[in-house]
Amino acid sequence: MIQILPLPLVIARGGGYRVYSVRWGVFEDAEAEGLLLEQVGAVKARVVAIPDADWPPEMLVGMAPGVPSSAEFARRLAENGCEVLVPVLLNRSDTWSGIPGIGTTNQPHREWIYRMAFETGRTIIGYEVQKVLAAVDWRASYLQPVGVAGYGEGGLLALYAASLDARIQATLVSGYFQPRSREQLWNEPIYRDVWGLLRDFGDAELAGMIVPRVLVVEASRFPEVAGPPRAIGERTGAAPGRSITTPPLDRVRAEVERARPSFESQHVAGNLQFAGRDGHGPPGTDAALRGLLQALGVKPAPRLAGSAPRDLRTKFDAAARLRRQFDQLAAHTQALIRKSELNRTSINLLTLRTMRV
Repeated sequence: MIQILPLPLVIARGGGYRVYSVRWGVFEDAEAEGLLLEQVGAVKARVVAIPDADWPPEMLVGMAPGVPSSAEFARRLAENGCEVLVPVLLNRSDTWSGIPGIGTTNQPHREWIYRMAFETGRTIIGYEVQKVLAAVDWRASYLQPVGVAGYGEGGLLALYAASLDARIQATLVSGYFQPRSREQLWNEPIYRDVWGLLRDFGDAELAGMIVPRVLVVEASRFPEVAGPPRAIGERTGAAPGRSITTPPLDRVRAEVERARPSFESQHVAGNLQFAGRDGHGPPGTDAALRGLLQALGVKPAPRLAGSAPRDLRTKFDAAARLRRQFDQLAAHTQALIRKSELNRTSINLLTLRTMRV
């Protein structure tokens, strides 16, 4: 369930909606946190809006600077009658990467968790997809349709979540979708790796798993990442040279077209939609939001972005919230590692007993 955090109960008010700071359960020892944009009136649809890793939820709502008002798509969805949940993602800085008193590293937070989770067969992508799906668990208990929308790292998570969960009826992926091959994937950050990815799945194959539901791919400017944080003194060890750059528009179109036969084979070719002007603009264009809203049964065209809500919190610490998320995933992973030997022993004993029988 979604738990509203302590006072102030309502942290902001917008046109027809209220904003709450919330958290929800994911694992026994780890929670997700974020913002809930709750409708004052009737709810037309429910959406999980996922920002890029370096965007706190407040940026998607207009409560923090750094994003053009037209790109604050969580707020724009709320202005169009959607109840919107915006999760916190681990960012790409290295503030807490390392072990206090032993050593630090310039591995981004996402890479630090990725490396330790790799030993257990987990990934940072998997952890955060679980956070999104835990939100879908709650929202799917209502009658209104459920959608996901994401930008950058959030676009990656939206694509993966929708490919796994048929309860997600419509998906918007912005600033992520492109061809991925063995010759190119190594250029991307190591924390984007998952087990066996290119053996079976490019972005087009993941899109094929969304059929017959609606997928809107928006060509927008990718979050530009030149590599890990700069190494300073002993703070080293990050995977070198891993960058994120905006691909040419024709490459994004080509991957969309590669996915199209999967939709055509199920006679739902119109459910794969492409939006975006030159591929270098901000996310959340009218065309992209219109495609998502219509797929969720929200018929009116997207309204122009209204006034941003004002944050009523006076002592809010976004870094403390992010630190909680980082520490919980690190502790969860270390607990898995400690239990691994016992789990292997149990499996081996069961295998031996089976062989004897």
